[in-house]
Amino acid sequence: MPCLLPDGAKRTLQRVARAIGIALVIALILVIWILVVYVLGGDKPFEAHGTTPLTVIWLYLAVAVFSGIVVGLLQPLGRRAAGAALLGFLVALPCFLVMWLLRGRVDPWSAIDTITMLIWAAALGAPVGVIYRALFRSENE
Repeated sequence: MPCLLPDGAKRTLQRVARAIGIALVIALILVIWILVVYVLGGDKPFEAHGTTPLTVIWLYLAVAVFSGIVVGLLQPLGRRAAGAALLGFLVALPCFLVMWLLRGRVDPWSAIDTITMLIWAAALGAPVGVIYRALFRSENE
């Protein structure tokens, strides 16, 4: 059966699928690291941070899928280095939010939390966006 989607929508879906795939490979590497930590230290390292290995694994996978969707949908923004930096920043925000949640914090969100997350997302997300652009952009972009 032929695909009834317009070409632009097909390209967007292909970009999203590719970005999710790349993000899941990165998440898989992190999951392997979590498994190594668990094998070597048991639950103790996770209990110290108020979480479990399974929670960390599920959150890594969820962030990978979410990040892949964001990157895939906004990938045209990454054609220029400044856009790639902005895209990296936007993807880093939910990643840092998940790290905040993994710390087991249940106290109210404060302005300091927001500022800290924005600083870290800018400091790490923007350069990663530029690096991602350099590694994964196609020749016809």
